[in-house]
Amino acid sequence: MLRKKGFTLIEIMIIISIIALLSVILVPKVGAVRMESKNNSVNTNVLLIRTYMENRSGKDGNRIQNKSLDTLLKSIQVDMSSDFSGSNSLINPFNGSKSIDARGDASNKNISSSSSVLLYYSSGNLPENNEVIKSGDFPDGVNIRGTVVVVLYGSSQNSRGGYALYGIDNFGAIVRSYIVKFPAAPSLTDGSDNSDGSTIQDNVNRVIKYIKVDAIRKIITGVPNGQMYNVIQGPLYNDLKEEFTPGDSSKHIVNPYHLNKDAIDDDGYHTNGDPGISYDYSIICNANPGDYSSMDSKYAGYPGNVVVYVTNNPVGYVVYGVDKNGNTISKTPVNLSTEITSSMTQSLEDNVNAVSVELDKIVKKLQPSNDGDYNRRVALQSEAKNKLQELSLKNAYLPDWIGIRTDTYNFSTGISVIVELKPENLENIKNFKGAVIVDVLQDGSGYEVYGIDYMGNNYAYKKIQNSGD
Repeated sequence: MLRKKGFTLIEIMIIISIIALLSVILVPKVGAVRMESKNNSVNTNVLLIRTYMENRSGKDGNRIQNKSLDTLLKSIQVDMSSDFSGSNSLINPFNGSKSIDARGDASNKNISSSSSVLLYYSSGNLPENNEVIKSGDFPDGVNIRGTVVVVLYGSSQNSRGGYALYGIDNFGAIVRSYIVKFPAAPSLTDGSDNSDGSTIQDNVNRVIKYIKVDAIRKIITGVPNGQMYNVIQGPLYNDLKEEFTPGDSSKHIVNPYHLNKDAIDDDGYHTNGDPGISYDYSIICNANPGDYSSMDSKYAGYPGNVVVYVTNNPVGYVVYGVDKNGNTISKTPVNLSTEITSSMTQSLEDNVNAVSVELDKIVKKLQPSNDGDYNRRVALQSEAKNKLQELSLKNAYLPDWIGIRTDTYNFSTGISVIVELKPENLENIKNFKGAVIVDVLQDGSGYEVYGIDYMGNNYAYKKIQNSGD
């Protein structure tokens, strides 16, 4: 009789033992192979980014003269997100992410990310070699494994800028680090041939324009001349910093030579003592000069800067630029007492005349009325306000002030016309410099019209009245 074919229990156990043994041997090797494959993908991504940054280094090296590091970093992020998209996307092998993110200052190392590329900037100098990158001062860790990290550095007077880049492996360690330098900076010029049009003269002119407008604001907002020095001295640094904001490409001023910063240096006045100034600035302000005789030579070692300092005789500012040889150029004093021009005062008179024409039309239409004087005056005030709003008059001294109001109880800026029932606040009215004041006559028969000049005096007075009522 034939025996049935099959495996005996012993044979089955032997087979299971062999499979188990193979699993113990092969599974870790398969896992290691997969991990090695992912790390190799990181290395490949680093090489692709390295080639990309080498190709664009000249472009960024030129642009950095006119953009802050933060602004340029965001531009790089936009460009890379466009160039590495679709089938060209860089994929983080550990999480599948394709995003390219700009994270700001590289000192922020405690981060978690699911990106494929992380972009940073650093205000320090570009590392000299790869060992510096591995020193522990750069973003790393398992929270960002699989990413390629790029750190942007600007050029300074003593160091060429560029990029440091590397990958993060499965252990969170830095691998495949590279340094890509910007092309050598051109020699210093007089600032007139910058490819982006930024010159010392342009920068000086922008600062002067701002300071003159700011000075006029201080004059006409009721600051007594005797206190003007205190008023312009204290706020100088913060005013300049707010106007020419570092990092805002629409506002900032950048040194037109090869310096990388758009920062504003406060030379000692708001600091504990005078710590000295750095080379990497575009504006140096000194609100409290100790020795005026040296102010035109003190900053000779900081080419490309705009220098602003305060004077007290006359009260105002001095603005100049420093050329490549340390010479003072485009020196311009800003005397606050002369910033109000005759054309501004003429504009105030023109505004009074324009208002008078419109009020005369109202007065000519007045009809006899049995209403009390107060009701009649209120009606005249309302009609004048509505009519004058159509003119959109600008303040004679500050054209961006176009507001209209109906009282002078509380001084506020931004006003070009005031229509009030009666002038009860004569002292407060003086603060509304450059504005046209319309007072309704007490008997309701018309108006008084005049401007307030920069000294707080009534100017170009007119009386518009219905003499037949």
